[in-house]
Amino acid sequence: MPRWSVSLVLSGLFLTGSASSSAADTIRVKFDVTVGITEGALEDIFGVPVRTGDVVRGSFTIDSKAVDTNPGNPDFGRYLTTGNFLRMDLGTGLTLPVGSWQVSDATSSCSPNPLCVDTLNTVALSHDFPGFDIVGAIVFLSAPPASRQGDRLPQSPAELAAYTLGNFVFEGRRVNLPRVTEEMRGTLRVRDVSTDPTPEPSTLLLVGMGAAGLASRRRRARTGGN
Repeated sequence: MPRWSVSLVLSGLFLTGSASSSAADTIRVKFDVTVGITEGALEDIFGVPVRTGDVVRGSFTIDSKAVDTNPGNPDFGRYLTTGNFLRMDLGTGLTLPVGSWQVSDATSSCSPNPLCVDTLNTVALSHDFPGFDIVGAIVFLSAPPASRQGDRLPQSPAELAAYTLGNFVFEGRRVNLPRVTEEMRGTLRVRDVSTDPTPEPSTLLLVGMGAAGLASRRRRARTGGN
């Protein structure tokens, strides 16, 4: 498995921007990670020990309407997102914000090499976990080059289903101890893909007004319509 490190990809992968997902359909991906390597005291983060061979479940979301900030390169797209997250359902659980997604298309840049794959990857991290400078995770998904064309971010569960396998890296770096890390690496398998529609602000307002109207009618009925 490639030796990715959260600290090595911060400048290249994790970006924040003003993109908004408030009115977009959010794709939710559930995954399983089969742990291959562990290092350090992961129990300090999750409250439970993590061992080789364990299966860790989690999920992440993708804003399917995010804008490509690298439009000049048809083989590589970088999509800034806000409101997206990666969740690890392990012990006490952990939720990390996702700053951007990267999509690469191997069709034109690597074909006909059979080892080439299309990729979808991200870094999710936080600087706010007590006792740690950085707590973060890397998701690296791959798909056969013939499965899709271009660097467009997947727009539906059907498109994202092409990325069936990948790798997962989790790392925590302690405050003032840059060489002390708590680490987990494993293979990632996509378990389920679905769409979570995010209501428009106007829709939420209408729902609130409707609820208020029903409450008002009930009060009037109880008081005889006065």
